Amino acid sequence: MPASTRWPTIIARMVDAHAAARTGDAVQVLRRLLALLVALLVTLALWLLRRTWRVRVVGLERAQGSGVLLACWHGDLVALSAAPLDYSPTLLVSRSRDGSWAAMVARWLGFGVVRGSTSSGAAAGALGLARCLLDGRSVGLAVDGPRGPARHAGGGALRLAARTGARVVPVAAACRRALRLSTWDRLFVPAPFATVHIVFGEPLAGDLQPALEAVAQRATWLAEGGSG
Repeated sequence: MPASTRWPTIIARMVDAHAAARTGDAVQVLRRLLALLVALLVTLALWLLRRTWRVRVVGLERAQGSGVLLACWHGDLVALSAAPLDYSPTLLVSRSRDGSWAAMVARWLGFGVVRGSTSSGAAAGALGLARCLLDGRSVGLAVDGPRGPARHAGGGALRLAARTGARVVPVAAACRRALRLSTWDRLFVPAPFATVHIVFGEPLAGDLQPALEAVAQRATWLAEGGSG
């Protein structure tokens, strides 16, 4: 989404939240305003950070084309947002309270969003992603989300691919200098001016777990000074 169209959307959401205050549901209004504020601050921070990162990519051609299902670890999502794709994939975002501001951030950064998860709205989330893939659009799916365990692939991506005929491409990111959060997913945020290495693997013909482990190891090796 171009920057010129993001701000009117942000302002419109704030106006809607203010109007809702007249209904008397003050708690709900405060939650909406807080989510908007958090989303706005996170979006601005990521937009600025991404402009400083140096991004190095291996295997980008494997992710091109239509109807691609990009499978990744949840903790890599921030770094992967800098991948220089020629399209903006649709992401599955949890229906949790945290997911409300995360969905806004994703949209304002230009990604499509489908709400749902394995724990809440699973059917709606799977259906939304399936529709995208059948329409020829590509999607991104953190296969260990939304609650983990971290870096253990669930079966949702392969089931979705079997239903839609999508190509499943594993992708991982790594960098040496990053803020590493103590969250369940081991989320990391690359530091300003960090070099982010992103590796796209070959389209899957089998088990997702070893494929993701392989691209993650390759990205880590590159980040630690490996070449090729």
